[in-house]
Amino acid sequence: MLKSGKPSPQRLKIWLLISGGIIFIIAGSIWVGFQLGQQGGQKTITTNTTSSTNTSSNPSTDDFSLNTSPKATQSQDDSARLAAIADVPYYNGQYSEAVSRYRFVLQSYPNGTGAGSARYGLAQAEFRLGKYKEAIDDYLKFQLEFPSDPRRYLAYFGIGEAQANLGQWEQAIASYQQYLAEGKENAKVIEGYVNYAIAEAYIKGGKQVEALDSYKKAADLKESSSNLLQAQALEKNGDYYAAQGKAEEAVAFYKRILDFAKVQSYRADVAFKIATAYDKAKMVEQANAAYRVVIDQYFGTSAAGNALQILIDRDDSGMDDYFKGYNAYRKGDSTNTLVILDKFLKRPAPTQPVPAISAEVLAAEQLRFARAWYWEAVSYERLNNSDRAISEYKQLAARFPTNEAGEDAQWQLATLLRQQNKADEAITEFAKLSGSPRYGVEAQFNSFSLILQKDGADGALESATKLFNSNSSSGREALFRVAEAYSAQAPDKARPLYQKLAAAKFDDYYSIRAAEILAGVNPLAPVKATPETHPAVFNPQKFAADFERERKELETWLSGWATKTTPNMATPSSPSLEAALKAVREDSGIKRMIELTRLSKTEQANREAMEAQARFSGKPLELYCLALLFNDNRQYSQSILAAKEVFALYQKQSLATGLRSTPTLLQKLIYPLDFQDIILEFSKQYDFDPLLLAGLIKQESAFDPTATSGAEARGLSQVIPATGRSIATTLGISDFSPEDLYQPYTAIRFGAYFLNRQLDNFNGNPYAALAGYNGGPGNVGDWLKANPPEKDFDLFVDGITYGETRQYVRIVYTNYAVYRELYKSK
Repeated sequence: MLKSGKPSPQRLKIWLLISGGIIFIIAGSIWVGFQLGQQGGQKTITTNTTSSTNTSSNPSTDDFSLNTSPKATQSQDDSARLAAIADVPYYNGQYSEAVSRYRFVLQSYPNGTGAGSARYGLAQAEFRLGKYKEAIDDYLKFQLEFPSDPRRYLAYFGIGEAQANLGQWEQAIASYQQYLAEGKENAKVIEGYVNYAIAEAYIKGGKQVEALDSYKKAADLKESSSNLLQAQALEKNGDYYAAQGKAEEAVAFYKRILDFAKVQSYRADVAFKIATAYDKAKMVEQANAAYRVVIDQYFGTSAAGNALQILIDRDDSGMDDYFKGYNAYRKGDSTNTLVILDKFLKRPAPTQPVPAISAEVLAAEQLRFARAWYWEAVSYERLNNSDRAISEYKQLAARFPTNEAGEDAQWQLATLLRQQNKADEAITEFAKLSGSPRYGVEAQFNSFSLILQKDGADGALESATKLFNSNSSSGREALFRVAEAYSAQAPDKARPLYQKLAAAKFDDYYSIRAAEILAGVNPLAPVKATPETHPAVFNPQKFAADFERERKELETWLSGWATKTTPNMATPSSPSLEAALKAVREDSGIKRMIELTRLSKTEQANREAMEAQARFSGKPLELYCLALLFNDNRQYSQSILAAKEVFALYQKQSLATGLRSTPTLLQKLIYPLDFQDIILEFSKQYDFDPLLLAGLIKQESAFDPTATSGAEARGLSQVIPATGRSIATTLGISDFSPEDLYQPYTAIRFGAYFLNRQLDNFNGNPYAALAGYNGGPGNVGDWLKANPPEKDFDLFVDGITYGETRQYVRIVYTNYAVYRELYKSK
């Protein structure tokens, strides 16, 4: 019996056929895969599992009476269902609870059909609790008691991980090797990962030579390693040889990374390592040349800045006044920037204009020239010499209108004029950027805002309409602002604009607010979801029943456009759903993701999902398959991204179509109800709408339990460790660790508690509560006092002085509204 996966109703089970045979999703412990069926002549993807058990809600105490001895009188083998239910706390991060439940199954049904799943689950949960010896013991018992279970080979990997955590390096290596031997083709798909784990064990065990060999194997096994893993393995070898002063050997490994790495900042870091490897080997000439490569090819990155400083300190002959001036500029030394760059630009005197540059000069040299001039203009602005800055920006933008630095100068010029309240001049300068791919939409919106401020709604309507027709979120905001301006004095002019916004059915704040204004809806009194109004939210069986109908609707819709090759599509899609399915199931990265999911290697599986989506980018049918597969493998955030790209590709063919007018299942993939059981538990405990919490989680983490922000906010609800400790103390949790915030149950529990506290602080106002959740409750009182939301809700939101919090409230407001509309009983 294979254990059932984490039973979120949003996990859309599908069959994946790999190499002609069924591949088991054992970490999720159901038989999973893609299977093609026929529906009215249309190719479809069907959904099947080996279990029909509903495990979405927590079992009652009758299911789990955690006695010390099994019930001798039980006549029915209920072990498979109970083992599946015991998986719920495991996947939610409640490992102690999972251990208790697995043990109950083993005590009550030692020979039951679910005993194997319970024993395997027990070993996994013990490992998560850091009970490595117990985990090893239960993995061994599992192998002994259930020799024909298809997960037997997976237990070797679990044993190896536990042994590695105990410092038993030789034993761990042997277990990893046994996993490869026993797992055969299934294990071979991640052979690179296993060799990397073996290399790490060799390193810890003091066997450097063997480790380097295993790292090299991991890098060489391209069909069983992600690009990231290959790069990490190559770096390990390169770093070792660099530390030994063996530059040529190190550089050979680093250059292999540059053959496939795509992220510019990472490539810059690797190129910098090449230079430092030469440095450590005392090969100064080669090192300096390599540093210059970093500066030339990766200009503007942190690595390039470090390389620049090194060469300037060495008085390298290749560091001309351009680089020296930039170094002063990036350090904020405006005075020296001007002195140095005047020489580079050959300015006759500080007060004289920059001389002309020949049209025959290479484009690269023109860019250097324009950049240097731009840095000078910014330096004048930093020195509060605005008039001189404006003059330099104007001259630079006029001379190099299509140059990157020229566009930057044009933007800075318009922005500075706006700051000086020179509206007419700013409007003129912003207009010059209207065709810029980088600045166009933002420049048009800035111009519109100034026109609205200066000439009112009548004067700004044309500009707003033009922006709206560009299908940008800025355009929808512009039209909303004009309608808002008309509302007080000319409501007859406002109404058609609100109607246009509402009809577009975009999933954004302004489209939704327009519809609410037309309907006379009070935004402060949203209709709370109930089992009667939103049955799928509270009843997983209803959710599953809806899925089959919604899937057919979505696939019919896809067939109407996704199989066509259009000029707008980056890469043609496969000609049919069947062909798309074949491409996905044969993808080596997808095979790796599935095996890593079986092994609960979530981070590595996530990386494989990311790389797979990149490979299938631009192909809507394949992306649809990926969205379902990712969801099934608990890669919820990647599922959202894949579904969003399907919609983005559709929008290229139908610009005016909003997401809320597309098939329901596509919307549900983008607005999922993952972790539904936990959300329901705590929304019920605190008596608020579960869909409000779902909307918050979608914005905070996109349902990625491993999400971490720059401010160290962690997990699904993005709680910072200090706040987490405070909440833990209040809730009486004595053994809290910040790492617990990565566990879904703890993350949602803490997020729900903090949200409820904000609701209490602000008399149940959900949007004031959201502002407090993001921006801190101490600021919300001032915002409420300045612009009472009961008088003008939109003015309250606009008056939130923290830009991030203002946007946060708008986004979660939108999420909440979409969830209420999407999951409402039709």
